[in-house]
Amino acid sequence: MRYFYLAPENELSTVFTGGIKADVNGEIKVIVLKDDFLMDKFIFDAYAYEVLGLEAYCLFQVLLSGISGEFSDSDVEHPFSSCFKVLKQETVERQFIAPYNSETSYEGMGYEEGVFPVENKEKFTPEYKQKILEYLSALDD
Repeated sequence: MRYFYLAPENELSTVFTGGIKADVNGEIKVIVLKDDFLMDKFIFDAYAYEVLGLEAYCLFQVLLSGISGEFSDSDVEHPFSSCFKVLKQETVERQFIAPYNSETSYEGMGYEEGVFPVENKEKFTPEYKQKILEYLSALDD
C-alpha cells in the first residue's frame, strides 16, 4: 500500500517545513492506494476537484515509517471513498514525507514539484469512474 496526503497548493511550503498536522479532530485525511495501481493521478484529481473543490493541489507520499496512528474509513460519499481514509495521528514529521513523483501521472506533469493541476475533468463521469473502480477491484483478485 501507498499513502498520500493531498491539500490546497498554498499548503506546500507549510508541509515542506513543518510536516503534516492533524485537523481539530486529531485526524489527517489520506488516500490509500495499492502499490501497483496505475490510475492514481485520476483518483487524486477526482478527490481534489470533487471533494475539496480545488483546481490545483499539492500532493505528498507519506512513508509507512511515518505512520503510527490507526486508520478508519472516511465519511466522504464518493465512488472512490474506499481509498479515502482518516489517520488518527497528530503529526506526520517532515522526514516521513516525499513529494509525489509526477512521472507516474496519467497525463501531464505537475507545474511545480509537489503541485498538480486537476486534469481531464471531462472524464469525471460515472461510466469512467466505474471502469477505474473495476480496474482497482481487479487488483484484489
